[in-house]
Amino acid sequence: MKTRLLRSILAQRRFGVVALASAAVYVVLYLAAMQYLVIAPGPARSLVALELLSDWRSLAFRQRGPFLFEPIGALQVGPLAVFLSIPNLAIALGLGSLVGANVAVSYYEFRQRGMRGVRGVHVLLATIPALISGAACCFPSACGGCFAGWRQQALASVGLAV
Repeated sequence: MKTRLLRSILAQRRFGVVALASAAVYVVLYLAAMQYLVIAPGPARSLVALELLSDWRSLAFRQRGPFLFEPIGALQVGPLAVFLSIPNLAIALGLGSLVGANVAVSYYEFRQRGMRGVRGVHVLLATIPALISGAACCFPSACGGCFAGWRQQALASVGLAV
Protein backbone atom coordinates (compact mmCIF):
# COMPACT_ATOMS: atom_id res chain seq x y z
CA MET A 1 0.00 0.00 0.00
CA LYS A 2 2.66 2.51 1.04
CA THR A 3 4.94 1.43 -1.79
CA ARG A 4 2.19 2.06 -4.32
CA LEU A 5 1.57 5.50 -2.84
CA LEU A 6 5.28 6.33 -2.99
CA ARG A 7 5.46 5.15 -6.61
CA SER A 8 2.44 7.23 -7.55
CA ILE A 9 3.95 10.30 -5.87
CA LEU A 10 7.33 9.84 -7.57
CA ALA A 11 5.64 9.21 -10.93
CA GLN A 12 4.45 12.80 -10.92
CA ARG A 13 7.11 14.88 -12.59
CA ARG A 14 7.27 17.65 -9.98
CA PHE A 15 7.83 15.28 -7.08
CA GLY A 16 10.17 13.00 -9.02
CA VAL A 17 12.40 15.95 -9.86
CA VAL A 18 12.41 17.03 -6.20
CA ALA A 19 13.35 13.50 -5.15
CA LEU A 20 16.18 13.26 -7.68
CA ALA A 21 17.52 16.73 -6.86
CA SER A 22 17.51 16.17 -3.11
CA ALA A 23 19.05 12.71 -3.53
CA ALA A 24 21.81 14.16 -5.72
CA VAL A 25 22.53 16.91 -3.20
CA TYR A 26 22.69 14.33 -0.41
CA VAL A 27 25.06 12.07 -2.36
CA VAL A 28 27.39 15.00 -3.09
CA LEU A 29 27.35 16.14 0.55
CA TYR A 30 27.87 12.59 1.81
CA LEU A 31 30.84 11.97 -0.47
CA ALA A 32 32.33 15.37 0.38
CA ALA A 33 31.90 14.69 4.12
CA MET A 34 33.64 11.34 3.74
CA GLN A 35 36.39 13.10 1.74
CA TYR A 36 35.66 11.02 -1.35
CA LEU A 37 34.70 14.10 -3.37
CA VAL A 38 37.43 16.71 -3.35
CA ILE A 39 38.75 19.56 -5.42
CA ALA A 40 41.85 18.19 -7.11
CA PRO A 41 45.05 20.18 -6.63
CA GLY A 42 46.78 21.51 -9.71
CA PRO A 43 45.51 21.71 -13.27
CA ALA A 44 43.38 18.92 -14.66
CA ARG A 45 45.15 16.67 -17.18
CA SER A 46 41.98 16.34 -19.20
CA LEU A 47 38.30 17.15 -18.85
CA VAL A 48 37.46 13.59 -17.73
CA ALA A 49 40.00 11.08 -16.45
CA LEU A 50 39.47 7.66 -14.89
CA GLU A 51 42.22 5.82 -13.07
CA LEU A 52 41.89 2.40 -11.44
CA LEU A 53 44.46 0.84 -9.14
CA SER A 54 46.13 -2.30 -10.44
CA ASP A 55 45.02 -4.36 -7.42
CA TRP A 56 41.51 -2.89 -7.28
CA ARG A 57 39.87 -6.31 -6.85
CA SER A 58 41.65 -6.92 -3.56
CA LEU A 59 40.84 -3.41 -2.30
CA ALA A 60 37.18 -3.27 -3.35
CA PHE A 61 35.71 -4.25 0.04
CA ARG A 62 38.61 -3.55 2.41
CA GLN A 63 37.47 -1.38 5.31
CA ARG A 64 39.43 1.61 6.53
CA GLY A 65 37.00 2.21 9.38
CA PRO A 66 33.30 1.96 10.17
CA PHE A 67 31.37 2.63 6.95
CA LEU A 68 34.58 3.73 5.23
CA PHE A 69 36.10 1.57 2.50
CA GLU A 70 39.29 1.78 0.44
CA PRO A 71 38.98 3.58 -2.88
CA ILE A 72 39.81 1.50 -5.94
CA GLY A 73 40.39 4.41 -8.25
CA ALA A 74 39.59 8.01 -9.02
CA LEU A 75 37.36 9.78 -11.50
CA GLN A 76 38.42 13.33 -12.23
CA VAL A 77 35.95 15.65 -13.92
CA GLY A 78 37.56 19.03 -14.39
CA PRO A 79 38.69 20.26 -10.98
CA LEU A 80 36.63 17.67 -9.05
CA ALA A 81 37.96 14.27 -8.10
CA VAL A 82 35.76 11.42 -6.88
CA PHE A 83 37.53 8.54 -5.18
CA LEU A 84 35.74 5.40 -6.31
CA SER A 85 34.74 3.00 -3.58
CA ILE A 86 31.97 0.56 -4.44
CA PRO A 87 30.55 0.18 -0.90
CA ASN A 88 30.74 3.91 -0.13
CA LEU A 89 29.01 4.79 -3.41
CA ALA A 90 26.32 2.18 -2.70
CA ILE A 91 25.77 3.59 0.81
CA ALA A 92 25.60 7.15 -0.53
CA LEU A 93 23.15 6.20 -3.29
CA GLY A 94 20.98 4.14 -0.93
CA LEU A 95 20.78 6.85 1.70
CA GLY A 96 20.33 9.49 -0.99
CA SER A 97 17.34 7.64 -2.40
CA LEU A 98 15.78 7.49 1.08
CA VAL A 99 16.36 11.20 1.63
CA GLY A 100 14.97 11.97 -1.84
CA ALA A 101 11.83 9.93 -1.19
CA ASN A 102 11.41 11.58 2.21
CA VAL A 103 11.70 15.10 0.81
CA ALA A 104 9.41 14.31 -2.14
CA VAL A 105 6.69 12.88 0.11
CA SER A 106 6.99 15.89 2.44
CA TYR A 107 6.64 18.22 -0.53
CA TYR A 108 3.69 16.17 -1.79
CA GLU A 109 1.93 16.44 1.56
CA PHE A 110 2.58 20.15 1.71
CA ARG A 111 1.58 20.86 -1.89
CA GLN A 112 -1.11 18.34 -2.80
CA ARG A 113 -3.08 18.46 0.40
CA GLY A 114 -3.59 22.19 -0.04
CA MET A 115 -2.16 22.98 3.34
CA ARG A 116 -1.60 26.65 3.67
CA GLY A 117 -1.10 28.87 6.67
CA VAL A 118 -0.87 27.24 10.10
CA ARG A 119 -1.81 23.75 8.86
CA GLY A 120 0.94 23.94 6.23
CA VAL A 121 3.48 24.93 8.84
CA HIS A 122 2.47 21.91 10.93
CA VAL A 123 3.06 19.60 7.97
CA LEU A 124 6.40 21.24 7.30
CA LEU A 125 7.42 20.96 10.96
CA ALA A 126 6.36 17.32 11.00
CA THR A 127 8.99 16.49 8.39
CA ILE A 128 11.86 17.76 10.53
CA PRO A 129 11.96 14.73 12.89
CA ALA A 130 11.97 12.39 9.90
CA LEU A 131 14.92 14.18 8.31
CA ILE A 132 16.79 14.45 11.62
CA SER A 133 16.26 10.79 12.50
CA GLY A 134 17.40 9.80 9.03
CA ALA A 135 20.55 11.86 9.42
CA ALA A 136 21.15 10.61 12.96
CA CYS A 137 22.21 7.17 11.78
CA CYS A 138 24.55 8.42 9.10
CA PHE A 139 25.87 11.71 10.41
CA PRO A 140 28.23 10.12 12.97
CA SER A 141 29.87 7.97 10.30
CA ALA A 142 30.20 10.94 7.94
CA CYS A 143 31.60 13.15 10.67
CA GLY A 144 33.89 10.35 11.77
CA GLY A 145 35.38 10.38 8.29
CA CYS A 146 35.73 14.18 8.39
CA PHE A 147 37.26 14.24 11.84
CA ALA A 148 39.68 11.44 10.96
CA GLY A 149 40.85 13.41 7.92
CA TRP A 150 41.12 16.64 9.88
CA ARG A 151 43.00 14.82 12.65
CA GLN A 152 45.49 13.42 10.13
CA GLN A 153 46.02 16.87 8.60
CA ALA A 154 46.46 18.48 12.02
CA LEU A 155 48.96 15.85 13.14
CA ALA A 156 50.84 16.07 9.86
CA SER A 157 51.04 19.85 10.18
CA VAL A 158 52.85 19.54 13.51
CA GLY A 159 55.15 16.82 12.17
CA LEU A 160 53.56 13.76 13.74
CA ALA A 161 52.84 10.69 11.64
CA VAL A 162 49.52 8.94 11.93
